[in-house]
Amino acid sequence: MKFAKKNIVLSFLILLQIAFATAYLPINEWLTRSLIYSDDFIVHYSAILTQNELIDEYHSLWGYLPFFRAGSVTHSLLSIDSKGWGIAVRVLTFFLSMEAAFKFAFILSIISIPFILYLAGKNFKFTDTESLL
Repeated sequence: MKFAKKNIVLSFLILLQIAFATAYLPINEWLTRSLIYSDDFIVHYSAILTQNELIDEYHSLWGYLPFFRAGSVTHSLLSIDSKGWGIAVRVLTFFLSMEAAFKFAFILSIISIPFILYLAGKNFKFTDTESLL
């Protein structure tokens, strides 16, 4: 596939992801301090707040909190992706509020899905057409 055609298709897929993200969370809400209350985003936001507390107090992302979910280690063992999300939000809080950074990291991850899938296909030596599919 030619370079220009590939970029057009990839750009179109990213625009579709943006449209999907705006259907889920309107653009005017992307950088506000309001939280996302649907699905389980509050649980993830709570985990990020807990991670920030652990970083501030113990300088570590890993820790045991006896009063968090009755002392379960859910966010230590089962939610590895939340560690990356928590670090990304922590870095973004230098520029945005905690709530806006949380939503911005979510939106950025949603928008980047086509690009990541394309690169994964290329990693497995697929052709451009196969990678875009």
